Amino acid sequence: MTAQLLASKRGKEAFEAFVAETEATDALAARRLRPRRMTFHFEHPFDTGGILYSIGTLNGSRPYINPHRSGDVVVSWIGGGDNCQVEDCLTHTPPSDGLHCYTVNRSGAWVSIDFKDRRVAPRHYCLRADKHGTAHPHKPRHWVLQGSEDGESWVTLREHVNDTALGADPMSCAAWSVDPPTDGSWGSSSFFRHVRLYLSGPNSSGTWHFMCAGIELYGQVINQM
Repeated sequence: MTAQLLASKRGKEAFEAFVAETEATDALAARRLRPRRMTFHFEHPFDTGGILYSIGTLNGSRPYINPHRSGDVVVSWIGGGDNCQVEDCLTHTPPSDGLHCYTVNRSGAWVSIDFKDRRVAPRHYCLRADKHGTAHPHKPRHWVLQGSEDGESWVTLREHVNDTALGADPMSCAAWSVDPPTDGSWGSSSFFRHVRLYLSGPNSSGTWHFMCAGIELYGQVINQM
C-alpha cells in the first residue's frame, strides 16, 4: 500500500470515527433535552413515594429538604395566620408536638404550589390539618383541588363538599384519588405547572381559615429542565 493510499485510508477512518462520535454526542444531548416523565404511586398518606418528597430529596440522593426552602418549588397563599410560615404547608414529617399552619380568615382562602420547570398530573393527593384540636378544630370541609399552567386560569381537578375525612384530632390527615374526566374538560393536557387548594366554604368551626400543615401529590411528573 502506497503512502498516499495509507494516508487516505487513515483519513477516512478518522472521519468515520468523528461522525460516529458526533452522532453519539447529539443523541446524548437529545436525550438530556427530552422531557423526563416519572410516575409516583400512592400507598398511604405522606409516605416516601410522593412527588414533593422526591423533589425534596432529589430523587433520593439527599436527606429531605422542604422543596420551598430549597427553591425547587414555590408555595404561596392568600396570607398567613399569626406566626405561620408558608413553607410549613409542605411539611412532610411534622414535629412531635405538631405545628400551627393556617391562612388568614378570609373567604376563598387558598394555598398554591408553583412547580416551575416541572409539570404534574395529580392522580392522588393528601392533606394534613394543623395542631388545632377538638375544641376549635377548624378542619376544611368544602374545598377544591385545581390545576393551572399560568396561575391565572384554573381547572377543577376534584371538588369536596361537606367532606369530613379530616378528623377533629390535631394534625389529622386524609387522602383522595384524582380521576381525569372522560369529557375532556381538563383541556388538551392533564399536566399542570401550578396546583392549588381553594377553600370554597367555611371550615368545621365556621371560619375561613384554611388549616394546611402538609400537602403531598402522587401521579406523573414531566421534568422540563
